[in-house]
Amino acid sequence: METTGRSNQHVRFKSFELNLHTRELYNHGVKLKLQGHPIEVLAMLLERPGDLVSREDLQKRLWPQDTFVDFEHGLNSTINRLRETLGDHAETPRFIETLPRLGYRFIAPVEDAALADPSPPPPAHPPPANPSPPAARTSVPISKLLPRALATVLAAVAILLSLNALGLRDHLLERLLPAPAFRSIAVLPIQSLSGDPAQDDFANGMTAALITNLEGIGNLRVIARPSIMRYKGSKKPLPQIARQLKADVIMEGTVERWGDKVRITAQLMEGKTAHPLWAGSYERSFHDAPNLQSEVAEDIARRVKARLSPTETRRP
Repeated sequence: METTGRSNQHVRFKSFELNLHTRELYNHGVKLKLQGHPIEVLAMLLERPGDLVSREDLQKRLWPQDTFVDFEHGLNSTINRLRETLGDHAETPRFIETLPRLGYRFIAPVEDAALADPSPPPPAHPPPANPSPPAARTSVPISKLLPRALATVLAAVAILLSLNALGLRDHLLERLLPAPAFRSIAVLPIQSLSGDPAQDDFANGMTAALITNLEGIGNLRVIARPSIMRYKGSKKPLPQIARQLKADVIMEGTVERWGDKVRITAQLMEGKTAHPLWAGSYERSFHDAPNLQSEVAEDIARRVKARLSPTETRRP
C-alpha cells in the first residue's frame, strides 16, 4: 500500500471507519462485508482525500494489463457497489464525486480515528513530606449535593449526545428503537463483478434460488422476479427502489470469480433508509457452485426469518 503520511491506519468519515491495513469497513461500529475491488477503490480514495484518483491509476492497480476483463464495465460495477454500501449517489454525491473521463475524488471530510488519550504527566513539584492539615470546610448537606451532581451528569450526557461523540447517540438509538418489522422483501439481481458475460447465468441462478427459498417463509411477501429484473444494473437509490416495489427490506449481492474460486457477498438493508442490517461473504471452489447457491440462499432465509415475529414466521 502506498505511504500516505498518516500516523494512524484508521480513517473516519461520517459514521464510517476504515482500517487501511486490514481493509475492514465499519458503520456505527458494525463491520460491513465489503471486499474485493470496491474496498480497494475506497482505500485508494481515502489515501488521497480531496485529490483526483485517475481511471489510469485504478486500472494499473486493480486491473493490470494481463487481466482480460472489460475494464469499463468492471470499474462501473465496482463504483456502483461502493456507492450503494455507503448510501451515496452519483447525482448528489456525499462521498465519491465523479470527474467525467478523468476519475473520482473523495469529497467528504476524512480524519484519523481518535487515539487513546495519553496518561497525564506527573506533577511538576512533589507534595510536601508533612503536609499541613486541611483547613476546616463548611459541610454541605447531601440533599443539596445530589441535585447538583445529577444536573452535572445530565448536562454532560446531553453534550455528548448532541455532539454524537464516538457515535454514542447512534448506538443508543439503535438499541432503544425497535427493529423494523419485515413483511416484504425484494431480492435485487445479483451482480457479477468478474466482467465475464458467462457468469451472468450463475448470478441469475443465484437470484432465483434466493427468491425461491424466501418464498417459503410464512407470511413474508417476496417481490416477484419479473418485477425486480427491471432494476438490474439500475443506479437508482435503494430507498427509491424499495418505495417503488413496496418492500420493507432490500437484499442485494455480488458474485466474483477468479481462477477456480468464486466469492458471493450478500447484504440486507432497510428499505426506507438503506441502513445495513446484515452482511455475509462466502468463498468456495467454483466446482462447488451449486451447493454454494443453496447454502447462501438457506442462510439468508434463516437471517430474514429470525427478524420476523412468531406470527409472521408461522407457515400457512
